[in-house]
Amino acid sequence: WAQHALNEWLALRGKHKGYLFHRVARGGNIQHDTHLSSCAVYSLIRKSLSAIGIERVSPHDLRRTFITRLLEQNVDLNTVRQMAGHADISTTIMYDKRSEKVMQQAASLLSYKL
Repeated sequence: WAQHALNEWLALRGKHKGYLFHRVARGGNIQHDTHLSSCAVYSLIRKSLSAIGIERVSPHDLRRTFITRLLEQNVDLNTVRQMAGHADISTTIMYDKRSEKVMQQAASLLSYKL
């Protein structure tokens, strides 16, 4: 559904340069010279999640989940860093919220012959 919604927005937005998301004025007029503020994005995400019964989630939680899920899928740390737009890999590491179970599974892959 997200891809469908994005395609619909791109069709409405047109091929304008600059920001992907713009303010939409009353009456549905897209303001191509004005991007959505971080507060507007935060509000839209909170309202959308609340509408489906998900409370107390911030856009930053979505970012943290995105990074963690990539790491859980064994995407290498440098690729995740680049996808997240982090200049320093230590920033990406702070987002790693994989569970203890994942670490135990990784440790079990080590086989030592005594």
